[in-house]
Amino acid sequence: MGAKRNLDKVPPEIAKAKYSGPASEAFWRRIRLIKDKHRQAMCFELGCAIQDIEYRLLRAMEIAEKKARS
Repeated sequence: MGAKRNLDKVPPEIAKAKYSGPASEAFWRRIRLIKDKHRQAMCFELGCAIQDIEYRLLRAMEIAEKKARS
């Protein structure tokens, strides 16, 4: 995931992710099963983008929740 992740050294809890880790296996399997290689590549690229957005959102939420508790 090529995004810079220097806002907080602690990554978001992977258990909350849907497009990363164990919860994403069915999602990525569907992409791998696409026969048309052009469409598969497009879906893979979009999947990576949504994975990155999900990571950033989970991290931002955790930072906000941590600050709210302090």
